[in-house]
Amino acid sequence: MASTDTPVNRLPLDRHPLFRSSDVDETRETMARVLCDHRLEVVDTRKPLDARMHSCRLNAVSLNYVHYGTEVEVTPGKTESFHVVQAHLDGNGVVRCGKREAYTEPGHAAVTTPTAPLRMRLSGTSRLLVVRFERTAVEAVLARHLGHPLRRPLEFELGMNVGVGRPAHWFSSLEAEITRANLDDTLLSDPRVVAPLEEQLITGLLLVQDSNYRAVLDGKVPSVPGGTVRTAVDLIEAAPDLPHTVGDLAAAAGVGIRALQGAFRRQLGVTPTQYLRDARLRRVRDELLAAEPDAGAVSRAARRWGFGHLGRFSGWYRHRFGENPAQTLRQ
Repeated sequence: MASTDTPVNRLPLDRHPLFRSSDVDETRETMARVLCDHRLEVVDTRKPLDARMHSCRLNAVSLNYVHYGTEVEVTPGKTESFHVVQAHLDGNGVVRCGKREAYTEPGHAAVTTPTAPLRMRLSGTSRLLVVRFERTAVEAVLARHLGHPLRRPLEFELGMNVGVGRPAHWFSSLEAEITRANLDDTLLSDPRVVAPLEEQLITGLLLVQDSNYRAVLDGKVPSVPGGTVRTAVDLIEAAPDLPHTVGDLAAAAGVGIRALQGAFRRQLGVTPTQYLRDARLRRVRDELLAAEPDAGAVSRAARRWGFGHLGRFSGWYRHRFGENPAQTLRQ
């Protein structure tokens, strides 16, 4: 385990340490401030607790790394206000949520339901990613996909195979954003980055994990009234620097997210997110063409128009205009 602390193989979120402790009460109380009150028991008292937690709060999503250093039983009961995606990087565990039970290990995660009592047993080698999704945010995104309020509470299947298919792709994106959050503080401060990111993570979870709404989400995409796409396009073009999300655009157009995405694809051949990105790229290009060349001009323009990750921005810009931002600046 000592090797995981080396610079070559850094611990997740190591720039956001919350605590490290061998005391059960301190561990429980500190973790409760990020997650919820719970009972924590060391299974074999001959093997001391060596707990640590790294934690990074966005807005409606909290990214966490947890390690206990010994086998433990954790009993939160009903979390009520949030869902959890819990994934092993090492070790294994058994998670029970209501009447459901799942064996968890690398490649097999757990997705909890707030209204069902939660209990878990984790091996001493367990290193965990624990991602908290606020229940209100998840339900709001789901309602915007459906285009109407929820008629029953959302209930996820507990087990999630993140080793294959669409769940694997979603989980890889989650891991990438955890790495990004550890390296780029812009993610924590710019709502134009945070709001779409959280909506993207929640949307992905809803679409890849089985639930009592999955069949509806996989069903036929509703049609939209004429002028729906134009309404969304006008909002984007009027102020592409604002923290637009697809949910916000859909609500303004009076339709659900799925309906708006389908209409954009049919009429424009792109998603709302792609259209927004293109509008921002065009504004950056206009600014660079009018700017005096200097070392910080590209990064200032990119951040002004909502691009928090400069590497991704440069790739998108090059693909869109066939040249690097610096080449545009020198023209």
